[in-house]
Amino acid sequence: FSGGWRMRAALGALLLAAPLTWLVAVYLAPLGLLFLTAFWQTDGFTGLLVRTPTLENFRDLLSEPAYLGATARTVAVALAVTVLCVVIGLPMALFMAMVATSRWQPVLLALVLTPLWASYLVKVYAWRSILAGTGGYGVAAVVLVLTYLWLPYMVLPIYTGLTTLKPSVLDAS
Repeated sequence: FSGGWRMRAALGALLLAAPLTWLVAVYLAPLGLLFLTAFWQTDGFTGLLVRTPTLENFRDLLSEPAYLGATARTVAVALAVTVLCVVIGLPMALFMAMVATSRWQPVLLALVLTPLWASYLVKVYAWRSILAGTGGYGVAAVVLVLTYLWLPYMVLPIYTGLTTLKPSVLDAS
């Protein structure tokens, strides 16, 4: 009996090896390299990259008012987009998984997936033209567009998680 579990665990690890390798190579490695470059400087005279480790960039980030403002705005926009995606995405996913009939679930899922087929640039320029009449190039427009772009990535995992729940578990909770 225990040998079967080991075989399943080994098979699961083997199946996850390729996607995890891809994740590390394409996503995590560039992020690590980007973080590493935060410790380097550029020479003010030549503009060349100086690869000696320093914390000066972090000191500037925490002391320069322009950097503090940009960081605060970035964090505020990220929090606003995350909260909006949760507030909109959770009820959508809950409706799709628990309320909609099995006939409508694929249709609703296709409606959530359809915007993912278009390029980010196409969607951003479409929103720009929509908001151009109101002069919507401020923070509110950025939050709106980013919420639209990231909403499917909030809805799909929640929907998938909710569809795997057994009705008895929901009743018990």
